[in-house]
Amino acid sequence: MDIDFYFLHLEGMDLAGKSSVAKAIKEKCGLDWQINNNKLCDKNIIYQFIDNIAKHDLFDDEIYGNLYYTALLADLKKFELSSNIIQDSTILLRSINYHTELGNTKLAKKFEELIEFHPVPTYSFYLTADINSRIDRLVKRMKLNQKEISKNDYLILQNPEKFKEADIRLFELSSRCFNSILIDTTNLTIEEVADYIIDYCKLEKKCLVKKLKKCNKD
Repeated sequence: MDIDFYFLHLEGMDLAGKSSVAKAIKEKCGLDWQINNNKLCDKNIIYQFIDNIAKHDLFDDEIYGNLYYTALLADLKKFELSSNIIQDSTILLRSINYHTELGNTKLAKKFEELIEFHPVPTYSFYLTADINSRIDRLVKRMKLNQKEISKNDYLILQNPEKFKEADIRLFELSSRCFNSILIDTTNLTIEEVADYIIDYCKLEKKCLVKKLKKCNKD
């Protein structure tokens, strides 16, 4: 398959290793990569607006959900695959999962209607891990930077069963929408997961072809 640019998708609940794997792929693979976290486009000021007002905790989940819906709409209108992208989670799938859990069915359905307009990944991978491994990773993260801890991180400690249900639901959603390949990172290093993805997507071969083309031009 002749691919101009790769759009790799890494999905999963917190502490599965997505961000670390994305960075490892970027470092290991000789292609130029842009890493997107949740949002599809960097220059979307609607997300900045949401971040600013979220600090004051003024509104409920429905209001914030609709703001994220608007931000995603803007993303979908602006997005174009003009470089190799690693998409570290998506607003689309996480919002559907989150609002389904809360019982905000109308809002979840609004997001689901955007599935057909969302860019389809070249390859999609769903990263998961058992609860004990996630807790170990959480403890390490807390020691390094307490500010990086999210509400979902604490959910692992407060209600692990609820977290596992959300993990299963998000995988089923990711698999249905993007045919995601499941990777359990429990007993794997970040490098092993990155190497598996690089090998599966034949990214090393792509890098070699790129080098050969560059040599021929020179």
